[in-house]
Amino acid sequence: MDKIAYDVLYSYPLLPENQVWGEAKNLHSSKCIDTMGRPIPGIVGATPCHGYGGNQVLSIVIRRAFALTGVI
Repeated sequence: MDKIAYDVLYSYPLLPENQVWGEAKNLHSSKCIDTMGRPIPGIVGATPCHGYGGNQVLSIVIRRAFALTGVI
């Protein structure tokens, strides 16, 4: 591996660890932040929470960045 991909971690560093991940739900309307299938970067919307993940999964990483991960 040292001869084949010696710079892989430098060129493609590991992703930061998630502090929190899951749905971002409005408790009053029961709607979740949703990408609605739009590409990144894009405008998000709010749709009824379905609980299946996918376009409604949000993660907060150690660097305090928000990311819609698309994890199913």
